[in-house]
Amino acid sequence: METVAKQPRWEVMPDAMVLGFFSFAKYLMYRDLDPDLWPEGAALDEHPLVAALLRDGFPVTEPLVADETASIDPVIPPIALNHVVDADSSQAVAIAEAAGGRTLVVKGPPGTGKSQTITNIIAAAVARGKKVLFVAEKMAALDVVYRRLKNADLGAIALELHSSKANKRSVLEELRRTEALVPRPVRGEAATIESLGVARNVLNDHANRLHAPLPPHAFTAYQILGHLLRTEQPTKTATRWPLQRHGRPPNGRNARTRFAI
Repeated sequence: METVAKQPRWEVMPDAMVLGFFSFAKYLMYRDLDPDLWPEGAALDEHPLVAALLRDGFPVTEPLVADETASIDPVIPPIALNHVVDADSSQAVAIAEAAGGRTLVVKGPPGTGKSQTITNIIAAAVARGKKVLFVAEKMAALDVVYRRLKNADLGAIALELHSSKANKRSVLEELRRTEALVPRPVRGEAATIESLGVARNVLNDHANRLHAPLPPHAFTAYQILGHLLRTEQPTKTATRWPLQRHGRPPNGRNARTRFAI
């Protein structure tokens, strides 16, 4: 009575009873956030990631690739490409950064391949013997990544736990199936990776030669071939620009260049 006596509109009704449905799904989360219940030497706010996120900030580290125009092949060898779904160069850099232990934020509008990147990050982490906790606000985000892992024959590495909606029997059954799996032997992995590196180097050398300036006028083979296609096979809508170094139409007559092959 004394506790609520000074509170407006509060009263104690000793003979009243209230019936209702109460959810305690978030009660354990509340207990996890109570500092008085944290184990000694394992305070939540002393965890490196939590402390960096909420208090200290993350250390400044050099990016794996200097900028978007830099080539990623010299810094990401084929042996490190544990990709189970398609990935472009920007996604490959994010995957390699995450696999190397760097903390980062990946953002992009819908349809830019974020779920593919997450799938590859999980696969790369598991390949290194790490554990991954994937949390999302929406169930659809969890489903799309889990479906991609299953399509890549990696469904056994994922355990679905959907808060209070998780079924205990299905979780135990999934654990039993995973424990009973027999690893399949990998044949020819080293030779396949080595041949991939050789093929990649051949393609890169071809591209480098195609765009290397050639004497005496420093034009590239790519520029010369483009000029020949425009002049020897004109179309009704094609514009015959003379050859130039910077890939733009000339501003005057002095920009014309004669060449012979």
